[in-house]
Amino acid sequence: MRLGIFSKRRRGAAATTENWVERDLPTAEVRVAFAAIEKSDRFGARWGVGPSDWEYKIRRRFRCWPTEPAGFGKKAPCTWREPARSWTSIMGWNIWERRPKCSTGEGTEGAKGWIAQGCKALLSGGWSAIHQHLKETKETTRKRSHRASLNKLSGYLYRNSSRLGYAQQLAEGRAIGSGQAEGACKHMIGRRLKQTAARWRVRRVNRMAVLCCLLYS
Repeated sequence: MRLGIFSKRRRGAAATTENWVERDLPTAEVRVAFAAIEKSDRFGARWGVGPSDWEYKIRRRFRCWPTEPAGFGKKAPCTWREPARSWTSIMGWNIWERRPKCSTGEGTEGAKGWIAQGCKALLSGGWSAIHQHLKETKETTRKRSHRASLNKLSGYLYRNSSRLGYAQQLAEGRAIGSGQAEGACKHMIGRRLKQTAARWRVRRVNRMAVLCCLLYS
């Protein structure tokens, strides 16, 4: 099931790479969700500005239009294709969860320091800074599996380098995470549809998804 959310939120105070964790963003004033088991082309049509579905009327009523960047919970190519035609997109900050384990182990002080350095590089300098960080790590890593993991992560970030403008997002008081979408996947859709021993037909689960989205919106 694919899930999309239009969210209208006032900008918060400008933040830097040092204090962005402590900032308090305003809550969303308007949110419009839509979800369904559909092919990406059909589902992607809902991201536009044409009157294709019921959520268009709500977005029009509350002036909730795709005029600013947004974070996404999922990173599959079909997630970016249609929205990118309507506005500039930003990759959800939880992309760093794809980081590989470094040679010192995930739970050691060395690993924590490496992760912190990567976070700072990605937030402050985008692709160029994180590429340099991964390159330096690869040069000092002997394990072949770790080098392969670093190459995979570097390639993934390179393909999405245009969506790593976190520094500008923070300076403008905007969100950089996709927590709202991921929370909706878990609480709005998952909690209702993933019940014990539940079995669904596509047409019926899509109808239930409409009700879940109506309550959430």
